[in-house]
Parts: sequence; structure tokens; C-alpha cells
Amino acid sequence: MSSTSPIGRASPDDPVVTPAPEPGVIDVLKSLKTDDFKKVGEVPCARSALLYGIGTGFGAGALRFAFRGSVLSASNYAVATFCAVSALSWEVCRWQMQRSSIPKTVIVPPGSQHRDE
Repeated sequence: MSSTSPIGRASPDDPVVTPAPEPGVIDVLKSLKTDDFKKVGEVPCARSALLYGIGTGFGAGALRFAFRGSVLSASNYAVATFCAVSALSWEVCRWQMQRSSIPKTVIVPPGSQHRDE
């Protein structure tokens, strides 16, 4: 018995397959553990992106405070700069990693090849 009718439509006896729903923000936040935050430095590009963001955010906030004298305005500039620089440096680092991981031909001397015998 065919699972499709002569017209090409699925028969009423076929099970309906529904895709699993994608996890939402709440589901992702519930799945976070404290160990995830302890291992941030092990994630490629995360450490450098965060350090660049913290440094430039601090610098932008300090400059804004020095010229305007408003703590609220300076903190807004610091947070915005931190987010922008961290995201940008993360993306640049990941792009560079992707470019450098393009498979390359490895030249191995004939005497050092591993042979299965």
C-alpha cells in the first residue's frame, strides 16, 4: 500500500510529523550552569573579545565622564562600547579562525608516513 494517493497527496493514515520547537530564551537561561561561566576562558576567542570589550568600555566611559561629568551618560557609553567591541572582536576572531582552518596540503617526508601493516 502506497503512502501517497494517486494525486500525490499524503493519505489520511500517514502520521503527521511535527518538528520539535526551537528552544526559547527562557529554556536557554534555565539550562545554564555555574560551570558554564567558569569555563568561558576556554572558549576560543571569548577571552580576548571580553578583554577588548572591558578595556574599551572602561576607556569610553572614563572619557565620557571626563568631558561631560555625568555618571549615567558615562555608564551608558561604557556598556554600549563594551557590547559593540566585544561582539565585533568575537566575530573578527571567529572569522580569522575559520579562514586559517581551511584544509591545507601537508607535505610529509616519505620515510615518516604511518603504514598499516
